[in-house]
Amino acid sequence: MQRQSVRDLPQNLNPVGTRCIQIQIPDDDGWERDAYSELYRLALWMLWERDIVKNGKPVADRWLKAIRTWKHCDGTPSPVAGLLEDFDMPLRVDCDCNVFVTCCDGSEKQILTADQVMKLSAGQPGPSSTPPAPGECKLYDFGLDSGKSYLLPSLVSTGDQLTLSQLDGATTDVEPLGRWNCPSGDLYFGGVCQPVTQTDPGAPAPSLPIGIPLYLIDGTYYDARVAVTMPGGVANKPGQVVCNYAAGGGFAGRITGVLQVCNNQAGSWLLSENLVIGSGHITPSTNGFDGGQSVWIPGSGWADVACHSNLMNTARYNILYVDILFANPVVLTHLDILYDTVVGVLSDGGGDTVNSIIGGGGGALVTAASASGTGKVLSWDGTLAAVNGLTILLYGSDLTGVTCPPTGSVLLRALNLRGSGIGPF
Repeated sequence: MQRQSVRDLPQNLNPVGTRCIQIQIPDDDGWERDAYSELYRLALWMLWERDIVKNGKPVADRWLKAIRTWKHCDGTPSPVAGLLEDFDMPLRVDCDCNVFVTCCDGSEKQILTADQVMKLSAGQPGPSSTPPAPGECKLYDFGLDSGKSYLLPSLVSTGDQLTLSQLDGATTDVEPLGRWNCPSGDLYFGGVCQPVTQTDPGAPAPSLPIGIPLYLIDGTYYDARVAVTMPGGVANKPGQVVCNYAAGGGFAGRITGVLQVCNNQAGSWLLSENLVIGSGHITPSTNGFDGGQSVWIPGSGWADVACHSNLMNTARYNILYVDILFANPVVLTHLDILYDTVVGVLSDGGGDTVNSIIGGGGGALVTAASASGTGKVLSWDGTLAAVNGLTILLYGSDLTGVTCPPTGSVLLRALNLRGSGIGPF
């Protein structure tokens, strides 16, 4: 007779109390083992009806609790109760011999083979790993066995930041029957993290919960459950991550997650934009104007809009007037722009200028007299902090009054910016 593959859920999902049932079976261990294994099927969640709220799991748990009371009528424990392994858990093996187990919510988790565990242990970041560059953050796979240590992938200094995330797993220092702990320090029991912590005066951090990950850097322990920024006085120090357990225990279990290391050392950045093939990060300036006096022309660059007037309508001009607004303040050390101009009438004298934008102010970084030319370069070198952006003003012509200038044009073709620390975009 074929077994039923899926059982209907009982109508009463939460019966109150328990009842005791006694049966007589043949006096043989093999017969008892067969009876026990059949009853044990009731404790397998995957053999119950799959409803939306996953009631099969709590029903199976109630049966498992009941089965653990299995004993003989004279009170002696059964020789088979609790010894049978669950070999009915759904497994999937792909063509690369990766093994996956199906969880009660239908998701899958990979079971590592012995070879994969050895490769993972041998591949943890260490002195040979590529550290983050100055001003850069990098992510590393994190894995820590209870009682062992995980080497940080780079030396750390003041201002560097370490962040552990996506922590999973459980560890103990009293294997196999001691308390198991989640990475949060909560008690691991019944497959979930229970909000019960415990401390140990002999642990590296005696005031913090046992089992949590700790950074050990230059003789100081830091709580690794939160982002840690290295304090002053730390200069190019190696570090490691350990579990908060006293030495000499019977260690078991493993924590996994992701480690982010941010290098606080000031790096350099470069923004180089060919404005012939793209408009770049430029927008027409509206500082006292309507923003329509400059336009990007594909295949040419940013050009003036001829015969434009300002908001007070006191002049007509052919100028390029644009902004580069940074996403965050930067330290600027160099700029250069490449442009062409044909200069006509300049009623106000003109003057090609690149201005800095700093907060609500700023000032001219570089200025040159307006003159016709092709392939002109305007450049600046220095160090200027907290720069929020730049304004570029290039003159073709400026004629006072309502008459349009007969000549004059501007074309901005390229720009290069350099700086230190965090880049502008």
